[in-house]
Amino acid sequence: MKSAFRIFGNDAFRKRYSKEENRRPISKALFEAWSVGLARRSDSEIDILINKHKKVNNRFISLMNEDEEFDKAISYSTGIPVRVRKRFQAIDKLIKDCL
Repeated sequence: MKSAFRIFGNDAFRKRYSKEENRRPISKALFEAWSVGLARRSDSEIDILINKHKKVNNRFISLMNEDEEFDKAISYSTGIPVRVRKRFQAIDKLIKDCL
């Protein structure tokens, strides 16, 4: 949780479509995907992500805007297995791309 806060600040686990929009409520689906994605990383990888927090945030905003299936996976019928896999895979790929 501390890592997520250090990467995203007060926007941790929240949908973000642009840097200028108002803060939204915490998303349970994003909490789940980011928590697991970050927990799977080593301390050195977390340090890299914290140092690259702007890149991580920008990539996340791009993911939210460009991947309609990801947006659905965190917004509608979030318990459907295909949507669970989609959000976990998308967050994992985003993390790997930023490392």
